[in-house]
Amino acid sequence: MDKDENDESAETRFREYQRSVEAIDRTVANLQPAYIQALNSIWIANAGASLATLSFIGATFHKSGPRLILLSTLGCFVLGLISMGAGILGWLIKERRWLAYIDKHEPPLATLDVPANLAKSPTEQAGLRLKDPRTTSALISGALFVFGCVTGLFALLLG
Repeated sequence: MDKDENDESAETRFREYQRSVEAIDRTVANLQPAYIQALNSIWIANAGASLATLSFIGATFHKSGPRLILLSTLGCFVLGLISMGAGILGWLIKERRWLAYIDKHEPPLATLDVPANLAKSPTEQAGLRLKDPRTTSALISGALFVFGCVTGLFALLLG
């Protein structure tokens, strides 16, 4: 193989690499709105369920009933909200490191100019890894929402 063939082969591989990167970037760009909508839905679900449970407790306050179960249901929804808030706070702190790096340096010229602890894979950019505090807190919040709904249904069946 001569130099021209090597150069042509390298250019072909580079173009294929660029097409792959562009496809990944398009996929990430399509996933991010869905991810953000899912996070917002969890916020709204826990907040709405908290208000509904508070309303139900207020409406049935004069009756004796399973108040402890209702309070535990409310606690699940409120803990879900707290979990989401903690996840957003953790994400902001994590992103602050990247912003501090950008402020201190000119934007990196190449991928290798970015420190390894700040580099992100495409799935990390979209937030689809457990390393993302928003994802971890959303999973916890979602589990608390389901548990709160089950205990709320149980309270309704008892009362």
